[in-house]
Amino acid sequence: MSALSQLQVYGARAVTRYGLVRGSVIAADRIVRCNPAARFYQVRAGRSFHEPDGRVIDPVVPDRAETKRHSPALAAALSAVVPGAGRVYAGRSFDGLMGFLTVALYYSMAKESTARGHPIRAGILWTGTVTFYLGEIYGAWRSAKYD
Repeated sequence: MSALSQLQVYGARAVTRYGLVRGSVIAADRIVRCNPAARFYQVRAGRSFHEPDGRVIDPVVPDRAETKRHSPALAAALSAVVPGAGRVYAGRSFDGLMGFLTVALYYSMAKESTARGHPIRAGILWTGTVTFYLGEIYGAWRSAKYD
């Protein structure tokens, strides 16, 4: 299964389980975590891989017991102030950088589309900005709680 297919299944499961808004935020977090450092974080957290092809196993709801090495509330608050900061605090620096860049890119494109008078494009991009921003807050909380 390709990486895009995995994200589609994860996103569909999140939306089915939690509804459109919350599921989209959870899927946005997963998109940010799908980066070259994912395998390293999977090994560090002691999680398994899909045996036939070595894919990262990443359930919508982690099946691990809570391991609070960091404060989830503080991580979420940090990412609310500066997207990605909470993930850095939780020890997932590359994810934090990817989250910051994703939110910044969407924000930049949304602002530019608004300035150029493209309301439909701007609306889509502002929705993406807010979704990835909230995904960053959720992702920081999740990283601090489960990793």
